[in-house]
Amino acid sequence: MNSIQFEFVVPAECRNRRASWMADVSRALDLVMGHFDSAWVVDHLQFGNMDVLEGFTTLTYLAARYPQLRFGNAVLCQSFRNAALLAKMGATLQFLSGGRFILGLGAGWHEEEYDTPLLPFRRAAGGCGGDPATAVGGWFCLADLPGLGCTGVRSN
Repeated sequence: MNSIQFEFVVPAECRNRRASWMADVSRALDLVMGHFDSAWVVDHLQFGNMDVLEGFTTLTYLAARYPQLRFGNAVLCQSFRNAALLAKMGATLQFLSGGRFILGLGAGWHEEEYDTPLLPFRRAAGGCGGDPATAVGGWFCLADLPGLGCTGVRSN
């Protein structure tokens, strides 16, 4: 019989108060150790008016401080980082953490994060239905992917 595993989501908002954020997160992780299997960090560049920390760096720092827990991002947005670099980052963290890194990878959905010149938001052709989607760009090529739902794709 499989056991139930509980995951803790680390609060994303820091409001430029490093000391209080660190104290709150440290207190929370101290409480969940021994009761929860893993801790998760969100991956957003911006979210409304919240001050959010970069997800992978935050996760790496916390994984080093709390070796009793497994850590994952819920989920890493593929368009924020070069695919080869992200693969190397994940492999490095998996090695350094002794296999405690959980990779979650997604296409990106929060349009607000793409409303900048650096990450323009595009919808994959057929991406909001059951038809296959295709998008070809300077960094990624997605061809005939079945039923993606609404998907943000960097396509220029």
